[in-house]
Amino acid sequence: MKNILIVGAGPTGLYLAIRLKKLGIKNVTIIDPGAGIYTRPGSLNEQVFEQIEVTLETNIKRSSALHIKELERSLYEIAESLGVIFQKKAFEPFVTTNDGLIGDTTKNKDILDEKSTSNKNEKEEKSPLKKVITGNNEIIPFDIIFDATGSNRTVIKNVNESTKQNVFEIKQIANNPIKTHFAAHVRMEQKDREIFSASSLNDLETPENALKHALALENLRSEFGWPEFAEPNFIMMDVNIGKNKISIYLETPPELNSDKYEDWIKAVLHLKSGQDVSFEQLSPSKKYTKKPRFNPFIVNPQVVNPIIFPGNSTIPTVLPIGDAQIDPDYRLGIGVISGIDRIDAFINSLTSKDGEIININLKQYEESLNNIMDKQKKNITDLYTERNQQLKDALSKELTIYKLAEITSKDDIEKLIIKKGILEISYQLALTGKNQNNNEEKESKETKNITEELFKTAIKCQEAGNKLFLQNNFDVGNKCLDMALKIYSKYFQNEYKDQIINIAKIYLYFVEKNAKINPAASVKSADSGLTILKDLKIEDAKKLINELSYHKCVALFYKATNESSVNKIQAGVTLDSTRSLINALKGNIKDEAYQQLNDTFSSLMKKITEDEKLSSSNNSLLKKIAEKSEENKDLKENKNTKKDPGATGKKKQNLNKK
Repeated sequence: MKNILIVGAGPTGLYLAIRLKKLGIKNVTIIDPGAGIYTRPGSLNEQVFEQIEVTLETNIKRSSALHIKELERSLYEIAESLGVIFQKKAFEPFVTTNDGLIGDTTKNKDILDEKSTSNKNEKEEKSPLKKVITGNNEIIPFDIIFDATGSNRTVIKNVNESTKQNVFEIKQIANNPIKTHFAAHVRMEQKDREIFSASSLNDLETPENALKHALALENLRSEFGWPEFAEPNFIMMDVNIGKNKISIYLETPPELNSDKYEDWIKAVLHLKSGQDVSFEQLSPSKKYTKKPRFNPFIVNPQVVNPIIFPGNSTIPTVLPIGDAQIDPDYRLGIGVISGIDRIDAFINSLTSKDGEIININLKQYEESLNNIMDKQKKNITDLYTERNQQLKDALSKELTIYKLAEITSKDDIEKLIIKKGILEISYQLALTGKNQNNNEEKESKETKNITEELFKTAIKCQEAGNKLFLQNNFDVGNKCLDMALKIYSKYFQNEYKDQIINIAKIYLYFVEKNAKINPAASVKSADSGLTILKDLKIEDAKKLINELSYHKCVALFYKATNESSVNKIQAGVTLDSTRSLINALKGNIKDEAYQQLNDTFSSLMKKITEDEKLSSSNNSLLKKIAEKSEENKDLKENKNTKKDPGATGKKKQNLNKK
């Protein structure tokens, strides 16, 4: 094999290229549009740098932080010095031509011993020249290709698509119970690190700590959608002590919006410490246009089989390496070192001559590879088994803490929040049998009793939210209604659709009344209503969705107006978020109302982009829209529809009745 192509210029792709060049292989090319630009956050173990230095017999530059980008930059410099060719372009699907014999399949099969000997007796035909097209339509010939694109597995997936069959099987290693994770690279002052370290809530048997913990955990569940009663996994590492830079790695809820990343970190820090811990985002890099500070990612390790595809008449020999071969879990800290060990195993199985690979001992390679990969698979499986057990054990532990918190609290709203948590824990324990109740009839009766208590709690939350809204205590009222909605939607959606509709109407009343004086809270209320209504397949829900969407647009217009005097960029982002809402309302509301939304959007966007302060005329236009909203018959699907709670005294009376 004369022409070697590596797709991916990360640590393993670079390391493989260097090993091949040191072996004497002449033509080694790496394709990656990001080659040479390394900004990836994260740190490695010292062992990784030391092992590579010993194997390559060269110094790897690094700081005390041991950044992964430092390893990548050093390996890139070494690869360049050895004559590795870099194509800083994107990899695209395979193409074939008939103008040569580079990449002849029969030749590749001849050098794959052990596993491919049966192919030698088959009728051999010269295959077309195999080539890859880069992003600029440049064609590169090759004999063997290595997939070093990590969990993207760009080449592997392309092979499967090209052959119309799963030549490579991509299989999950084990079930990670929390697959959504997050990395943040921030600046935290020494005093805040000390607060976090010193004030950790370890003693949860004291009433005060139990109350703090229960409320903080419920905040994670209600505000962000954290599904568990166990705390999120959390790792904090010093990156640059002199500049107070730290890296934070933690689990996240399944659907965490980007605008809540920072709040999520603060909430978890508060849960862990019992206090508010401050930090600030790092400013954008002046040197690199793409240097991520907040990085959501999925942790769902998979493994690829077989270890090699010998090729056919149109596709060359293909081998996955590094994370494309088997995904790591960053918490184990063995991903890069395992990838390096597997590349060393491959290099040790090669025989080369005159700058070409002339033999790959597949039996030797597979035996070495299996030993390394089996260890990694076991570590991953053990980690997830332990985490699953932690999630189960947390139920009984938290039930004790919540009960102590409930009797400690003197606040009615806090008691409601904690009571909801106690009932949900009890419900889960009843379903899993963790309540030490082995009698199915008793378990069924207990589950029924718990759901009845949950319904009563939802009613109390709804009543409290209604009362607080009328007292203009919007934030706490919103929290109470949100609790009621979550209980209804999770446990009683089919049985109590009317209750959900009624709460959605209270949200609508709030949004109509407060779009101008409290636009941020109005947007949040509209979102709460829209979220619960989207799964209700009834006519009343469709009407309310249109009304809430309309008034959410009005609230967003006011929000953008307020933001424009402070931060025009943020104002533009807020305003732009109305686009999809306005488009969705087309045909669902009266043309006049739809046109008003479009006109307001265009007017405000023009003012913001012209970098001028919004004039009073815009406020008048917003006011006009808000005042006309009640008159818009387009929001009412028919004449018989009863009016929902609104800003008039009569509507307030209706709300009280509900």
